[in-house]
Amino acid sequence: RLGPRLRLRLRLKSFWVIMAVNRFFILSPRGDTIISKQYRGDAEPGAADAFFRTVKFWEEGDAPPVVEIGGTNYLYVKKGGLILAVSPTLNPEP
Repeated sequence: RLGPRLRLRLRLKSFWVIMAVNRFFILSPRGDTIISKQYRGDAEPGAADAFFRTVKFWEEGDAPPVVEIGGTNYLYVKKGGLILAVSPTLNPEP
């Protein structure tokens, strides 16, 4: 059982992780958007589609886990055929 201090600390850590993410989406293997959430209103429409096309048709085999598209970096992982991707608020170098 977690004590109140540990619960508060975990809650604060998850808050900061959410605040560091600008966009979050889950894509199907065909590129359909299953879940999409924008935490700031400055996201381009169709960003998930552009991301999927870039990752799907990567020239040298599999795309790296950090991809830059139009000046925006995306971090993603493939799990169970789904693609889980985030775009951070701060744009780290790949």
